Amino acid sequence: MIDATVPALSFGALLAFVQIGSIAVAGQRLGRSHGPSRFPAGAPVSLVRPLRGLEAYSEEMLTQSFRLDYPAYELIFCVADPGDPILPMVECLIAAHPHVPPA
Repeated sequence: MIDATVPALSFGALLAFVQIGSIAVAGQRLGRSHGPSRFPAGAPVSLVRPLRGLEAYSEEMLTQSFRLDYPAYELIFCVADPGDPILPMVECLIAAHPHVPPA
């Protein structure tokens, strides 16, 4: 009868070695500098917010979209159903934040 302990320990050691190797590779990639960004600083951006139904913190979550610390952005709200119960909330938030252009 062959003892199963040695193959199990060998397999475990191999898996540990592979895991340590993958962590080392990830660490090297994270530490690299990819040079300056090609995206111009302060360029306008569009944020797409797909919405469906009301959730417990829908208002707080959507309000944070209007309070981003970025010089120029627009919010695009996507709703599949024109009768979705979140639409009145979005319309109120758009009216309360006229400095952010909705699209």
